Amino acid sequence: MPQYSIKKYRKVFLSTLVLLISNVLWSNILITEFMASNQQGLEDFEGDTSDWIELYNGGADAVDLEGWFLTNDKSLQNTWAFPVSTVIGPQSYILIFASGKSLVAAGGELHTDFKLSSKGEYLALVQPDGVTIEHEYKDAYPIQVSDYSYGLETNLGSILELLPENAALRYWIPVNGNSDSVWMQTSFNDSSWSTGTQAFGFEVSGTNYRPFIHADAPAMYNQATSAYVRIPFTVSNPGAISTLTLSARYDDGFVAFLNGHPVVRANAPIDLTYKSAATAANDDAYAVGYEDFDITKNRSLLVDGQNILALQALNLNASSSDLLLQVELTAAVAGTITNQESYFAQPSPGRENSLGLGIIGPLINDVTVPDEPIFQDDVLNITVTISPSLSAVAPETAMLHYFPMFEAEVSIRLFDDGGHNDGAVNDGIYGAAIPEGVAAPGEMSRWRILREISREVPEFTRLILSVTMGDQSITEQSSLILTWRLFCLFFTGL
Repeated sequence: MPQYSIKKYRKVFLSTLVLLISNVLWSNILITEFMASNQQGLEDFEGDTSDWIELYNGGADAVDLEGWFLTNDKSLQNTWAFPVSTVIGPQSYILIFASGKSLVAAGGELHTDFKLSSKGEYLALVQPDGVTIEHEYKDAYPIQVSDYSYGLETNLGSILELLPENAALRYWIPVNGNSDSVWMQTSFNDSSWSTGTQAFGFEVSGTNYRPFIHADAPAMYNQATSAYVRIPFTVSNPGAISTLTLSARYDDGFVAFLNGHPVVRANAPIDLTYKSAATAANDDAYAVGYEDFDITKNRSLLVDGQNILALQALNLNASSSDLLLQVELTAAVAGTITNQESYFAQPSPGRENSLGLGIIGPLINDVTVPDEPIFQDDVLNITVTISPSLSAVAPETAMLHYFPMFEAEVSIRLFDDGGHNDGAVNDGIYGAAIPEGVAAPGEMSRWRILREISREVPEFTRLILSVTMGDQSITEQSSLILTWRLFCLFFTGL
């Protein structure tokens, strides 16, 4: 059964086709995405969640990568060579697992002899001479986050409605075959034909098609099974078009010609004449829904300026009480890969990327979790490791917020100065102290860690933790840490 779609959903589907068709960077083959901390994502042939690297060929020709190199060491550009013929087609992807296994698995799955560092390191694709850099993440990519990928953002392309469903048309009901071979040509003179707007057809009984028909041809009833329709439309810069889709409502069949060349046949005979009929019926329930026909392979037929879509409408027989033909022609214009690096919350190995997360908060790890009873007169020293991501951070914005039970929150600064039980100066470990007496025995004290990206961009990474204060008479086993949970949509660790 043919695939039918509702108009608004069809356009959503088409929009997914316009991503990552061309690139604006200096290289044809790009490292478009990688994951350096794969915990629960893509599995390799052994079921391991190995690191992975995605390559994309944005060029017009296929490239065999045998003898090319991937490296994570700027001083050793021939770290790992593609060991076998590995052809990456134009506008296509391949995946390589950076597993350290150094093998080619069954089915051609490639594994490098190195793994990727989640702490950030150099990564490059090198041409077979071992010197020329095809694409690199210069110096080092930033610290990575578990199950988030990193790579190049893609700008969305656009959808163009080249020929709308209410387009103006000319039509003719042929009575002989004098024009059988020329009526669909762009040079054909149709000035004597009848005029109207879509949809074309007739309905002598019932009301299924009446809401669509604006070029009414009741003269076909009991007289003809074929009608000729010509619709002009204009295209600018056809070379930018990456996909082309013809969508049609029809009862019972049709043939479409783009600038004189046949591009779609539906319920149509191979040999057409002025009195051809449809080869099968298209039920009314299906006929009112659009059916999509991918004619991307014919997009080279488009010309800059005026084009002609010619249609031969076909009825099953002359006694049929109705006929319907309404079309749309929709094009997708290519998007572009940019040189903007970003994190991706939804990795897409082997597929196009989207827009990334943009500015994200720093990474918070190793927050103090007490493993002994906490008493009313104890000072609770809190330490936390805070690492930058893509953006620089302002040290003075690292804050500890604590509140006993449900009382007002108190905020104090976290320091990385070596004087707050935080280790060495500027080592990324921050410390602060919750003073004694903030909670009575049996009460809960909670705290959270916040750090801004910058004063101008008030985005935060947050953690919230809590602990119940113990009593001198309570045993160590009874003093419990109650919760440790993420408090917002940013990152808590590697």
